[in-house]
Amino acid sequence: MSQHNVNLVCWNVRGLNNPSHRSAVCDLIRDTHATIICIQETKLQVVNDRLIRDLLGPCFSANFAVLPAAGTRGGMILAASEDFFTISDVHLSAHSITVTVTMRSEGASWSLTSVYGQQGDPEKLLFIEELKLLEPVVKSEWILLGDFNVITKATDKNNTNINRRLIGKFRGALDVL
Repeated sequence: MSQHNVNLVCWNVRGLNNPSHRSAVCDLIRDTHATIICIQETKLQVVNDRLIRDLLGPCFSANFAVLPAAGTRGGMILAASEDFFTISDVHLSAHSITVTVTMRSEGASWSLTSVYGQQGDPEKLLFIEELKLLEPVVKSEWILLGDFNVITKATDKNNTNINRRLIGKFRGALDVL
């Protein structure tokens, strides 16, 4: 697969209602020449092609998928530059967007999943179970990324409040996938 056109940006923006947050996203997309963009925690209930064009640029305005926020929580955008890719087979779940990305230049396809995991431990367990349900949806060539809000090893934790059961469940789900 030709990788010179794959420039992927993944970012938890912690809300796009603030004009300065939107400006920072625009700047990052411009500065990195991103061709695939996965944004988590948009906190937006409505996203349309005009917003995408203003936020990401015109080459993304008809090639995106959205998971709306639930009130002021969550929300995601996954977009790819029409110059290089097409997005198809959009699958939305409670906390993820999965699409098939096809390279225009050579027709190579893969699955891409962007996730935004939950905060509380009971919700994290449900999120991990939701991840396992992606297995029949994705191709063998698959990128899984995002803000999981769960860790795979205790050394990733920045304090001593470690839930080893969650770590084990998450690692088990990743092994299955």
